[in-house]
Amino acid sequence: MNDLNSLILEGVVIGEPHYLEATHRLEFAIDSVRYHKNDRGEEVAEHYQFDVVSFGVCKDSFLSQLKNSNKIRLVGRLKQDKWEDSDGVTHSKVYIVSEHIDIQKKVNQGA
Repeated sequence: MNDLNSLILEGVVIGEPHYLEATHRLEFAIDSVRYHKNDRGEEVAEHYQFDVVSFGVCKDSFLSQLKNSNKIRLVGRLKQDKWEDSDGVTHSKVYIVSEHIDIQKKVNQGA
């Protein structure tokens, strides 16, 4: 039985999405903000940026909608890649593999 590895995340697309034709793989980044009050009662915004990968998307119908500053909600899972470079140093990267994406609305810059 698999352990649970599932998430729901909302945020704003940052940068331009990159589509790889050969694998139908879409790569983009998302900025998600968490607001809370600090010990002085001031509201603080914590920004978190995540890399996202989505497979099998239809480039023509989806990529044009997924532009910089679009707010999205995605359902997905975490994935960790590990590799060793030529010097024997081990590296790893955690990213989100999206399984479903809803484009919510255009976010006003400066609002």
